[in-house]
Amino acid sequence: ALTRLGGRIARRLAGALDPGDIVVCSTDLSHFLAEREANRIDRRSIDAVLAKDPAAYRDAVASGDCAMC
Repeated sequence: ALTRLGGRIARRLAGALDPGDIVVCSTDLSHFLAEREANRIDRRSIDAVLAKDPAAYRDAVASGDCAMC
């Protein structure tokens, strides 16, 4: 049942995406931080995803300036 559901989700996504689009699945962004710091890190994470720049996102995660889980 889950495999069929996953297949249906994948087909829907494939039909809705443009070349170069990426899919990010995350339960949350930063956590256990003060609001100001969380907002700064979350904004960096969101900007990297919206820029469709996996290298920028990878670099931001490696530097600790970006977080998602």
